Amino acid sequence: MSEIIQRLLETFTGPVLYLIIFGALLAESTVILGFLAPGISALVFGAFVAGTGHLSPGLVWLAGFLAVVLGDNIGYVLGRYAKRSPRIQGWLKKAGIKESDSPPRTKYLVFYQFLVVTRAPMPIFLGLKKMPFGSWIVLNIVASVMFVSAFFAAGYVGGRVIGSLDKTQHFVKLLERGLIIFGMAIVIGFTIRWYLQRRQRQSSDSELPDQKS
Repeated sequence: MSEIIQRLLETFTGPVLYLIIFGALLAESTVILGFLAPGISALVFGAFVAGTGHLSPGLVWLAGFLAVVLGDNIGYVLGRYAKRSPRIQGWLKKAGIKESDSPPRTKYLVFYQFLVVTRAPMPIFLGLKKMPFGSWIVLNIVASVMFVSAFFAAGYVGGRVIGSLDKTQHFVKLLERGLIIFGMAIVIGFTIRWYLQRRQRQSSDSELPDQKS
């Protein structure tokens, strides 16, 4: 795993990876590419790399957060100010949302980003319903913090675990080498002791006839 990350970092510099995370999440949060862009995958992988120590955790999280907020606000502005189009109506229909529907309760609305079918359409719907911008931006920031933090934590913890495993494997290898050296030292020590004892017995045996004579 560390070799894959190393090759990736050799191909792309840190700033480029942050831009990739930002761009993928921005595209996934907009009305046009919401179902196509691998934004969540980019965020989780970026957090994973950050967990291994190759990227800044704060910058990965910030890139994801800014992308989600910007993408959602593009949808909100489209719904509130742009002319209604068949494309927007199609997105609302896929999400099972009708313009005549009432907005969900706020305590449930904060989870709209966790569902693929409502991530991009919901901001448009709330724009169509003329939700006050102050209420919308607070809702969007709270929802984005929850969404980005959840997937970031999953990737980051995975990176930390893998990094710990790499360190553990390195430690195990050193321990194995140490045990081998220790075992060889014991064998050599016993061999030298056996040799010295044998020489001592031979010397004792050679002295016995002289004493008898």
